[in-house]
Amino acid sequence: MLFEGRVTSVQRATVGDFARGECIIQARGSDGERLRIEFQNENLVALKDDQVVGIVPAVICGLDADTAEPSTTEYLRYGLLVKVLVVSTPDLMRTPHAFQSVEDATLIDLVKRVVPGILGNPTVLIAICTDLQRCREFGARLDADRTRYIDVGTAAMNMLLVAQDLGLGACPVTSFSQRAVAMLLDLPATLIPELMVLLGHPVPPRRSLRPGACTRLTVEDLGFVATPDRGLQRLTSSTP
Repeated sequence: MLFEGRVTSVQRATVGDFARGECIIQARGSDGERLRIEFQNENLVALKDDQVVGIVPAVICGLDADTAEPSTTEYLRYGLLVKVLVVSTPDLMRTPHAFQSVEDATLIDLVKRVVPGILGNPTVLIAICTDLQRCREFGARLDADRTRYIDVGTAAMNMLLVAQDLGLGACPVTSFSQRAVAMLLDLPATLIPELMVLLGHPVPPRRSLRPGACTRLTVEDLGFVATPDRGLQRLTSSTP
């Protein structure tokens, strides 16, 4: 058990499609010891005195101290007595992948020469790699087992979702020479680059009139409505 105490504060808000917030738990019989849990639908990180004591992929569990029922993020409320557990993720459930982050503009420019999928000028490049050494430890056969690509895709998906939430531009790229990228990034022989995620600040969209247009397009210009008795008609503000 990591902590036991009473919930003294809960802040929760819906941001995008996520329930985000944090809760403060005051230790029983203590005036100063507190645990802060930050969550986004699920518990993400637990901090005691601003020191991380639990973080995903470990599972941070809250239990009602009186009933031992799970205390999920939507169940948290002021005054609730809870016990907090942190369950470490076993090795068998940890992905055999490594991430290589590149921020050097010169190196990114070199990588672009062997990666036709990079069309812009990303600020950061993250290579998601298969770790052959970890695969051997798990007894995986790369010639027969393709499930590692599920982990690659899941990692990329999470990066893209977080980038979107932060207002960053992001793009996955798979069209590249693995050998050339591994050489440019100076990867050890045990790492195989499988997919890259490009990050940067998106260029503001340029909105202008189409050639020859005298006015901007409106909903009425693009909308049509069809009825059995009147057929297809252009949508107007007076259309019933």
